[in-house]
Amino acid sequence: MSKFCDEGIAFYNFLAKECADFEGICFSMYVALGDLNRYKLDSKKAEENYRKASQLDPTAGICYNNIAVIHQNNKFYMNSLYYFVVSREIVLLPGAKPRKNLT
Repeated sequence: MSKFCDEGIAFYNFLAKECADFEGICFSMYVALGDLNRYKLDSKKAEENYRKASQLDPTAGICYNNIAVIHQNNKFYMNSLYYFVVSREIVLLPGAKPRKNLT
């Protein structure tokens, strides 16, 4: 799994640099990079990528939802609750399920 994630991270890093002029594409790349880093259990890099994605589209709840999941996995429950609420309060992209994660 680690090798797969490493290859995916290298690929998405390359794409993010090549597509820097296309915000929508870069947004998706940073979310994908965040996911891959989260799967590798590299919370710091995952959160950095989700924050870069949220800078490109501050109304995308999926970034904050995924940051909440990272904090929940690391047992930072108050931080996790904060980010779940933030993700719930803004427009969500399909696939983010903060209400389910709060229960």
